[in-house]
Amino acid sequence: MESTVDYLMEALYEKTHYLVQLVEAEGSDSMQWLPVLEDRENIIRDLDNLIQKEGPLSGAHKQQLAVMNEMNQKILSQMSIRKEKIAEKLSAIQQKKAAKQFYNQMGPSGYGAFFDRKK
Repeated sequence: MESTVDYLMEALYEKTHYLVQLVEAEGSDSMQWLPVLEDRENIIRDLDNLIQKEGPLSGAHKQQLAVMNEMNQKILSQMSIRKEKIAEKLSAIQQKKAAKQFYNQMGPSGYGAFFDRKK
């Protein structure tokens, strides 16, 4: 039992640590996070099934989970910050698109100058 739990706990720690590195990297894309998050979810599911069959975790394993929980809290805040930045960029794009549609309805324009259509 312990070797399987140890293996799953080690795999979960490695995936969590890798996810922290990905999230903290400047140029990382959220699409890179998805496979790691899915792998972690599968490991957690396997660990949960094993715990239900074999019994509770040891104190050392609980400490490892506490460390991983701290890592999760750290990356969740960073993910929230990235989400807000993306929402701001999306809002700015939508505003630009609305302005462009409004001014395109006003008539032909060239190089930022409007042509007088009253002639």
